[in-house]
Amino acid sequence: MPDGRPSVVKLELELYTHVMDVQQLRYFVAVAEEGTLRAAARRLHMAQPPLSHAMAKLERELNSTLLVRSPRGVELTEAGKVLLAESYEIIKRIDSARLMVRDTARRGPETLRVGLVGGLIAAADLTAPIIRAFRRDFAHIRLELQDMSLDRRVDPLVSGELDVVIERPPYVDDRLELVTLFNEPRVLCISADHPLAAEPELPSAEVLEVPMVEFVTPHPEQTEFWSLDTLRGGHAPRRSQSSASAISDMQLAVVSGQGATTAALSAWRFGLQTPLLRAIALPDAPPSVVALAYLRERSRPATAAFVETAQAITRNMINLVPGGRLPG
Repeated sequence: MPDGRPSVVKLELELYTHVMDVQQLRYFVAVAEEGTLRAAARRLHMAQPPLSHAMAKLERELNSTLLVRSPRGVELTEAGKVLLAESYEIIKRIDSARLMVRDTARRGPETLRVGLVGGLIAAADLTAPIIRAFRRDFAHIRLELQDMSLDRRVDPLVSGELDVVIERPPYVDDRLELVTLFNEPRVLCISADHPLAAEPELPSAEVLEVPMVEFVTPHPEQTEFWSLDTLRGGHAPRRSQSSASAISDMQLAVVSGQGATTAALSAWRFGLQTPLLRAIALPDAPPSVVALAYLRERSRPATAAFVETAQAITRNMINLVPGGRLPG
């Protein structure tokens, strides 16, 4: 036997160039942790001679002394300490792979669950192209789509119900990773009989006194943004409260005279537009941002593939979005 002190690099090379039974590594870990062959054999529910034989075989395969035996038990050589650290990592990876394989076999093809806030309005005119491109380029991944209400966005990501959401920031949540795709203009939505209804566009400063509907959501930063509070430096006058879970709720609140609201231009074009409402362009208002949101700690290759696909489609097809602009 060698003297038991090979270099770490040499041992690692030998470790990966030999075919080893992972069960041998589990035996080795038990011996190292218990400190004696007898205690390890008891822990492994096996006789001591086969365990001793397995350790000798492992040393022969690695051409290294791993254990120094004495009447008090066994001690690890430097090579043994290296192998112990590597064994923990190898066993962890193998156990993780086994669980992943079993989970995949149980669930079938890999699935990516995507939430669309506002349905097709989520990424405006690019929602459908992004989805089609992902399904074309990643046909092996099953894509599940879920129409998201306006008041339920973060919880499905945290619970694992969804993997990624096409979203409209602002958001204050450190758990989320936000990837901006593009910006688009905002408009002021008012009833057709409002005194300002004939105006095609106005500076934001001239609409700050317009009564606004306060859409109650779990995220106050969203309410403040869409009500122009960030420009006003305070709450809009004479707000009525309304629960907004869909574009139709916004439409109904404004038509019924509860107040005005701002919206992305695409939300107006896709869902809000009606003879009972008018849209006034707000060219100087902070734009509506379209972004992808996902839980940072749960990101996986399928999520990254969806992000990359959405970014590529946005770069190549931004001209499809009226007023749309790439970030920066």
